[in-house]
Amino acid sequence: MAKLIDYDVSDVEEGGGGGSEEPKPSVYPARIVSVTQRDTKSNGDPANDLQVILDLGGDYRWLYSYIGLGEASDWKLAEFVRAVGLKDKGKINPDKLKDVMVRVKVNPDTYEGNYQAKAGRLMKTVAGDELPEPTKSEGKPDNGDEPEDGPVEDDTETSAGTTAEGFLPSREGEEFGSYDDWSDADLAEEVEDRKLTVPGGRGSKRDKHIKALRDDDSADAAEPGDDDAPSSSDDGPADNYEEWDKEQLEKEFEERQLDLPDKPRGRNAADRYLTAMIEALRQDDKDNPFDPDAD
Repeated sequence: MAKLIDYDVSDVEEGGGGGSEEPKPSVYPARIVSVTQRDTKSNGDPANDLQVILDLGGDYRWLYSYIGLGEASDWKLAEFVRAVGLKDKGKINPDKLKDVMVRVKVNPDTYEGNYQAKAGRLMKTVAGDELPEPTKSEGKPDNGDEPEDGPVEDDTETSAGTTAEGFLPSREGEEFGSYDDWSDADLAEEVEDRKLTVPGGRGSKRDKHIKALRDDDSADAAEPGDDDAPSSSDDGPADNYEEWDKEQLEKEFEERQLDLPDKPRGRNAADRYLTAMIEALRQDDKDNPFDPDAD
C-alpha cells in the first residue's frame, strides 16, 4: 500500500509516454497515469514534491507536472488537490489518484531550440471530457506501450494561472470551444505565454488578445473556436457591450483613456449610466475604427 501523504491547503487561495506528438498550447483533458512522492530528482538533486504523469490520449506524449510539498508551493498543491476533487485538508493516497481525469493547460516551451509542450495549471474536469484514441500507424505502437526512448521529463516549476472553464482544444476537425469563452485573465496569460504582439488602435483589450491568438493559430494550426460565436473580426470588435457589467465598462474607459460620462441621478440612474457608457464606447468605436492589421 502506498504511503499516505499529509497536506493542508485550506488557507491557500486559488491562485511522455503514450505517443510522440507535442500538444499545442491549449487546455486538454488528461488522465493521471501515476502520482509519486519524490525526495530525489532524476539527476540526483534533492526534491520534495509529487511527480504527476499525465496522459492526454491520442498520439500525444505524456506530460510531467511537479507539485512542490513545501510552503512556497502551497498554491500549486492547492491547485492539484482541487483539480482531483480532494478536500482542502486531509491525506493523499497516490494509488487512488491513478486514472483520475483532470484538465491541464499546456504552455509552450523549448528544448534544444525545438518546441516542447509543458504542463501548466491543473483544473477540474467537466462532463463530456474524454481522451482521443491514438492513431494506429506504421512506426507507432498500437498496444499502448511507451516508446523505447521513454517519455520526456520536464522537471521545471510551472507558474500560477487562471481557469479556462468550458474550453478544450480543436482536434481533427472537432470543435470543443472558443476563445470567446475564455476569461480576460486567460486570454492575457495565453498571449504572454506565446509572446504575441497585440494589435494597436481602438477596441477592447479582450478583442485584441483574441485576434492575436487567432492570427497565431491560423499561421500554425486550426483555431479552437466556434465560428458562429460573436468575436473580433476584420469588421471590428464584437458588439456585445450590453453583456458587460459596470466594472467591465468602466475598465474599458480606463484602457482607452476616455472620460467617463457623468453619473445621472434620480430614477433608474444605474441603468441610464450603463446606457451612457455603452453609447460613448460605440461612438468611440465609430470615430476610431478597430484596425486588425495594426501592430
